[in-house]
Amino acid sequence: MPGNTSCHSCSADAIEQEANAVTLGIGPYSQFGDAGEVEALKLFTQRVEEHRNEQRRRQQQLDQPADQATPSSQPPAA
Repeated sequence: MPGNTSCHSCSADAIEQEANAVTLGIGPYSQFGDAGEVEALKLFTQRVEEHRNEQRRRQQQLDQPADQATPSSQPPAA
């Protein structure tokens, strides 16, 4: 499946970018100071889960045509 690696790599890159942003306190995490670490981690978790769900959705779209083709590619029952 040629698209799988690209799909996984894109998600991994997005999650790494989120991890860097929360660690550095930049982007959507810039609003949280040291006292807001728990809130920043909640946001981080939410955003990572969104990336993971999006990746699952893309993977299902890639797998769907293969799943639909499988039954018709089997020989008819005798």
